[in-house]
Amino acid sequence: MSLVSEIKCPKCGAWSPSTGEVDAKCVKCGAYLEPERVAHEEEVKLAESQRTGYYMVISENDEQLTQIYKIFVNAVRWSAYYSVMLFFLFIAAIIFIIGLIAL
Repeated sequence: MSLVSEIKCPKCGAWSPSTGEVDAKCVKCGAYLEPERVAHEEEVKLAESQRTGYYMVISENDEQLTQIYKIFVNAVRWSAYYSVMLFFLFIAAIIFIIGLIAL
């Protein structure tokens, strides 16, 4: 009795050995054996990469009001960050212009 697990390719219908990996491909046509699983993993990775920049992580289990509060706090944080950066760029530009005039 063979312990090899196989999965049928949704594109060409050929049977390929199943490795259990998300990005397993068909040996005959090269298509993903489980395209919905690959799409789900890509969505999870995208959502995770977007969450890394958050000050307060927004969880799916949070209530609606809590999610809105966290979104607001994250927006205030980023706007404060960019405001400070623009202020220092403005000051640097003024110092540069005054330096050019003084020459």
